[in-house]
Amino acid sequence: MQSLSVRLLSEEIGQSAIAAVERSVGLSMFDAADPVGRMARDLACYMRQAARDAFSAKVGRALLMEDRPLGDWLDD
Repeated sequence: MQSLSVRLLSEEIGQSAIAAVERSVGLSMFDAADPVGRMARDLACYMRQAARDAFSAKVGRALLMEDRPLGDWLDD
């Protein structure tokens, strides 16, 4: 279950990094020939292939089935 949570977190961090690159590089990144844009699109596609909805549902089910309180899983 923890590996699923890490997978979702890594996707979120990766998407945030891509958004930061988009803001810093600007519109040139959206040119099909731009290597930074190509790598960002490839990475975004790769990170989304893991069926995020299925992962989220699986993590949610696992959290709800735990004997300990849900608050134990949350950040302080």
